[in-house]
Amino acid sequence: MGRISKAKLLEASLLNAGIPLRDTSKRGFSRATSAGLDEARQQAFSQLFRDLGGLEEANGVFTAGDWDLADDKGMYLEFDEDAHFHRYRGLTLKLP
Repeated sequence: MGRISKAKLLEASLLNAGIPLRDTSKRGFSRATSAGLDEARQQAFSQLFRDLGGLEEANGVFTAGDWDLADDKGMYLEFDEDAHFHRYRGLTLKLP
């Protein structure tokens, strides 16, 4: 039997508590993006991207991957799992 992710355990707990969740795998589901941020924050993301070895994207807009969970009122949740804690994490925590 495979190991169940912590995000899946949280999802089961929320559903068990009666909190309705949306299917985040469907097309058109909102993802986090830097597009609506002010210029200073967009520049901070761009600098972090370069600091991590990335090449500047043409439009400078960054979009996250799929969310782990979302409730039916539009609150998005990303569960910090063990894989998120790596040598680059310290740089992200220093953002303004």
